[in-house]
Amino acid sequence: MKKILQFAVIAIFFLSINGCLKSTIDYTGLLTLIANRSGTPYVRGTVNNTFMKNILTVYSIPDQLIVAATQTDSYGQWALYVPPGEYNLQLYSANPMIVLDAGSPRELYQISQYELSVGSDGKSMVKGINLGQSEIFLTSIQAGRAMTVSTDNPQYLLYSRLMNGTYVVAKYGAGNTDVYALFSYGANNRVSNMREYLGTDASGTLYSDTRLYYNMAGSIESMAVENYVTANDTNTVFNYAADGKRILNIITRYGHSIGTGTNKSRSTYTYDTLNRPTEIKLEDWVDPVWNTVQSLIYTWNTDNTIYKLTITSGTSDYDFYFTYVGNNVTQLDVDDKIIPPDVRATYTLDTGTNLPSGSEFYTGNYVAGTWALAGNGTYTHEPTFGLLDHYTFGTESYYMTYDPRGKQLSVSQDRSDPLKDFYTVAIYDSNGNISTAEYYGEIPIVPPADLTVTFTWQAL
Repeated sequence: MKKILQFAVIAIFFLSINGCLKSTIDYTGLLTLIANRSGTPYVRGTVNNTFMKNILTVYSIPDQLIVAATQTDSYGQWALYVPPGEYNLQLYSANPMIVLDAGSPRELYQISQYELSVGSDGKSMVKGINLGQSEIFLTSIQAGRAMTVSTDNPQYLLYSRLMNGTYVVAKYGAGNTDVYALFSYGANNRVSNMREYLGTDASGTLYSDTRLYYNMAGSIESMAVENYVTANDTNTVFNYAADGKRILNIITRYGHSIGTGTNKSRSTYTYDTLNRPTEIKLEDWVDPVWNTVQSLIYTWNTDNTIYKLTITSGTSDYDFYFTYVGNNVTQLDVDDKIIPPDVRATYTLDTGTNLPSGSEFYTGNYVAGTWALAGNGTYTHEPTFGLLDHYTFGTESYYMTYDPRGKQLSVSQDRSDPLKDFYTVAIYDSNGNISTAEYYGEIPIVPPADLTVTFTWQAL
């Protein structure tokens, strides 16, 4: 069996952001530049993470002129006036994603890119997928909406998903190379049910039935997963503040009767007076008490960028310090308080575009301020959208390709260690929705893929 998902890179916090900063845009001014434009559709949606300062910019195709821009609110929600048409949508986060490998920072991600389709009937759709962040593996909670960005009045809903390959065997058991999922929807096009079948269609053995319920604010209130093959049933309750939107804790129990059964795991969220998360605590139930598995503690700058992130678990204790010029990260310090040495990464920005053009990596002692150069990285960007298409670090390479509307076509990582290589490719249907995604755990690729995912959509 070929290697499955042996990514040596570790995302240090949960921002599904991909790419790099495109240009020296005054985003603050853009937030009011095209506000309240009359006679054009009002497109609403959500960025599906809990972090702040996500900026959406809509560009015309192919000339890449700015059509609209806005910033998400503290719930991740956004709204734009955009004329009917097809656009390039870029999602920028001033709180970037840094990828580590053996304690050393590698790629820097601040922008993800999609296609935005706006119809004259008011329906809209964010199309595309973040291959680099493995969005093809996401669960039913995100199903039926764009993986990172969703719209409130979509043009299509995900109807089915077929997974095939050794990844399926590893997750669903020997002899099960295919798993087929069907999705159902309730009010406001929210996923209400996902049924998984062993085989290539719904005639196979029913493997699991996932049911989702929502509160009056439209947030997931509870979820039950009934497993017919493994009998490993679970139910999850989501508790919110009075507004029904700001998550306070998530509790998962064994059994499919909601709110009952033995505790399994818990996530707890705390916020400051500006509704910014200050701590996310992940716990497992070890009878008779909750046992902390991991804690993420955030310290914020006044402009809603992250100054410091502390991640602790049973085997690690890290402090991450971010330095910015404007919205762009120019330095990251990683203070490993258990296993030295510490690591520093500095990023050189191109004067004309603010795109990263190079990086330097150091090892040393954060407290003492002593550092020794350990290596260099280089970035190149494709000319149309200004997004990262090639990153190198020594003999290692990372590649991305895009279609004419900016959707990702492929992501690959070629490392000196073959166990760290991977290649993922996406194919889109005639409507621009993701049709097929394939994951290979080696370069050069050796068919068949370790995982092939086929999607079908239903028009609204």
